[in-house]
Amino acid sequence: MLEKVHFDEARQSQLPALELLLAMGYKYISADEALRQRGGDTSNFILADIAAEKLTEINGYEVGGTEYKFSEKDVRDAIDELEHIQYEGLIDTSQKIFNTVMPTSGGKTIKVSVGGKTASKNFRFIDFEHPENNAFHVTAEFVASGKQNIRPDIVCFVNGIPVAVIENKKSGVAAVEAINQMNRNQGPEFCPKFFTYTQLLVGTNGKELLYGTTGTPNKFYAVWKEK
Repeated sequence: MLEKVHFDEARQSQLPALELLLAMGYKYISADEALRQRGGDTSNFILADIAAEKLTEINGYEVGGTEYKFSEKDVRDAIDELEHIQYEGLIDTSQKIFNTVMPTSGGKTIKVSVGGKTASKNFRFIDFEHPENNAFHVTAEFVASGKQNIRPDIVCFVNGIPVAVIENKKSGVAAVEAINQMNRNQGPEFCPKFFTYTQLLVGTNGKELLYGTTGTPNKFYAVWKEK
């Protein structure tokens, strides 16, 4: 019976969601490749190689009228810092990550040295001015480790950073059951740190769709309505 439930969820809800994301421009990445990108460590959540390639591409700085690129070490260190940010509770850590990723909330700076002079230069994790410059990936059955392993049905990434999670239920199951699972997974006994990166959480059964963000109580999830 359990296998049939999983099959129905995939056929009725998960696969249509993946097809829609691919049509929107997301690139599918297998669970195995996602794990390789994480150094084989399910307690890492950022796709490090994808992040390094894209962040090198979209970042640069100017000194004395000359354009420079950040070094590979600078880029990798920035990714590593984001990956291993100290966990200090779900909401507080989520706020720290938001402030680091969002330029309008402080963003990230890197110290560089050119011609014997040192300066702090802005570093972007996402190019908000030109969205087409970013890399969009999606994967299914993403294993994330905390006190217990969780396996979100669908995870969406921007420049290797997990920004959205979709939990799928079959059509006969209320979408709120997906939200129950999402909120359980954010609890301290499961894997809350994974959700410090995410900005959008979705529960759906293929017909009904509820959405919120990290730490949103069940009753405050909104119902998506097509105009």
